[in-house]
Amino acid sequence: MSMQDIRKLEHRATKLADRIGKKLEQGIGATALLEDIQEQVEVVNTLQDEIRALSESPDGRLSAVSLERLKGTFKALVERVEGNVQAASRKGVRITPQAHSANRPTP
Repeated sequence: MSMQDIRKLEHRATKLADRIGKKLEQGIGATALLEDIQEQVEVVNTLQDEIRALSESPDGRLSAVSLERLKGTFKALVERVEGNVQAASRKGVRITPQAHSANRPTP
């Protein structure tokens, strides 16, 4: 996957986080957002996999500066996903996303 593809994933995850967060703030039922929240988790998991693949690439396709930027973006996205999941849970919808194993290293 190219850096352009990764940036598209970042953008998609950010848009989903914004949309979900705004709808939760507006009082829209969390059940109606379940599909968006699940997609957001999938996008963030894919992003994590791609960052890891680039950082471990033997041909050095990712500079240290780019890797640090991606790590920061990824951390912010994960925090937003977790915030949205917690907000949905407070509204009575229990979401258990299929997130990556905790024993796998994070980017």
